[in-house]
Amino acid sequence: MTQKELIERFVAKYNEKQGSHYVITRYPDEENRETRDIDALAEEKNKSALAIEHTRVQTFANEKLDSSRFIKICGQLESELKDAFDGDVSMTIQTFAIHPGTDWDGTRKSLRTWLLANVPNLPWDHMGTHHVDGVPFVISLEKLESQIRLFTVSRFAPPGYKSELIEMMKAALVNKNEQLEKYRQQYAQTVLLMESEDLALVSWSILYMGFLQAAEAVSTPNIDQVWLARTSGDSSWIRCFHAAEAIMAAANPPNALFSPKYSDYWKRGIKEVYR
Repeated sequence: MTQKELIERFVAKYNEKQGSHYVITRYPDEENRETRDIDALAEEKNKSALAIEHTRVQTFANEKLDSSRFIKICGQLESELKDAFDGDVSMTIQTFAIHPGTDWDGTRKSLRTWLLANVPNLPWDHMGTHHVDGVPFVISLEKLESQIRLFTVSRFAPPGYKSELIEMMKAALVNKNEQLEKYRQQYAQTVLLMESEDLALVSWSILYMGFLQAAEAVSTPNIDQVWLARTSGDSSWIRCFHAAEAIMAAANPPNALFSPKYSDYWKRGIKEVYR
């Protein structure tokens, strides 16, 4: 999904949840080649314009690169072997296990051949690590008895990734606060649309707690609203992390509890997750 497609989806979501009729009228960053500018301006008659700036937030440094390598080998296997085994089988590898220069096709074929030959012989409730010939990393397998055939692949979370996420968000907030200043001074509602492509390591709760800690650590007087989109391929899920209470209440599922009025709940969560 392109940046422009995601912004269009955001505006459609905003209109749906807020009962508004904003239309994107300009893409200033495409018009202004001399200085940095915002990604989109959405307008509606008799309302403040929405000055929208998009940024991608990685869970940890080089997450996007590692995800790309992981998908090339393991993502295709998950699709090919989705109902190849009895029970619920999951394979996990370390983050950054796949290095530059890896033979993608050869590694995937070696893994596929080994899994098809060995997984059926593993006992129920098996949990263990395995070295596979032709595969330059260790795999961890779990096999559970289940009436549903399932094969999934994932990565272990790298150490300190939650703290690293906070730093990534802090950097995004500081950077985009400066970029949105001009439009805030022109009385537009300024919107930061953050995007996370990590559906495996972080949940909505982890993302929101990371944002709360980042927002507390830096000053962002030029950002009126912060929204976060989780994306995968052509799919997207969008929620509001910071705005007026009425906007947040309309935008988010009630059970999400994304609101300053639940601050005590999130403070307890932060203490438990980040202790």
